[in-house]
Amino acid sequence: MSKKSERTKVVPYTRPRGLQQFARYLSEGREPIAAAEAMGKDFQSSIDAMLSHPEMPAALAEALASRLLSHSAPKALKVVQDLLESPSDSVKLGAAKLILDKALIPADKLIKPPEDGDLTGLSQDELHSKIQVLEGELSERAADVSAHYDAPTDAKLLSVLD
Repeated sequence: MSKKSERTKVVPYTRPRGLQQFARYLSEGREPIAAAEAMGKDFQSSIDAMLSHPEMPAALAEALASRLLSHSAPKALKVVQDLLESPSDSVKLGAAKLILDKALIPADKLIKPPEDGDLTGLSQDELHSKIQVLEGELSERAADVSAHYDAPTDAKLLSVLD
């Protein structure tokens, strides 16, 4: 490998280890001083520097998301699963909707009645009845456009054979 390619080698960026550890301790609910003490004596003097570090918000958000996924989400799922076994039908329904909304598909989109313009969900009998209703509405709105000839009252009938 040439010297030029060694200098341009791309290395993935990682946050400073101390900052990640500090953010993890904060996400567990520790006070900044307690988090610094857990990291060791050399970090106690740099609490303000770590809290004001430009990457601290991102590191803390990452630590919180990781904690939510690993600790809180399983507990919340267990609570919702317990609610599905509730004797109250309304509680069961709420839990089922929550699971469907968050995990799969929104419940209102799962069972959706066909819209007026959507005929794909209708049976053959429903389609025939809809056709009859629409044809009836059309015939009521239709205007007679045929030419009417009213003969004058004094007109006589002419016969070509006369």
